[in-house]
Amino acid sequence: MGNPHYRSTHAQRLAEKIEGPDNEDMEPRLQALETAMISTNEQFGGIRVRLDKVEERLDKVEKRLDRIEERLDRVEERLDKIEERLDKVEHRLQKVEEHLIRHSVLLEHTATRADILEALNTQTKWVIGAGFGLMTLGVAVSKLF
Repeated sequence: MGNPHYRSTHAQRLAEKIEGPDNEDMEPRLQALETAMISTNEQFGGIRVRLDKVEERLDKVEKRLDRIEERLDRVEERLDKIEERLDKVEHRLQKVEEHLIRHSVLLEHTATRADILEALNTQTKWVIGAGFGLMTLGVAVSKLF
């Protein structure tokens, strides 16, 4: 808050003013003391003004801190709600995955059934085609004899 060297030299100057060459001359010493007291009171007055300003700033900072803490509480509440929602979404995603797995198994089974039906249709066509071919061959052979 100040230079300590300045304080010590200032104190020495005040002491020199107070300790005059003889003790008979008290009036100048008292005036020097009064001047020093006035100067000190002015300095204390300046310090008080600064202290008041610091207290005002501190009050403002405390109010801001209270508002920040309130906002932080609201943010924490929102985060808790978001976490709950994320948990619900995770649960739903697990259910969807289970359904997708079931459907993919069913699709594979359905594809296998479709392949079997297609093969059966192809075999049926071959058998019918072979039957018609043999029938035609039988009719042709019977006309020859």
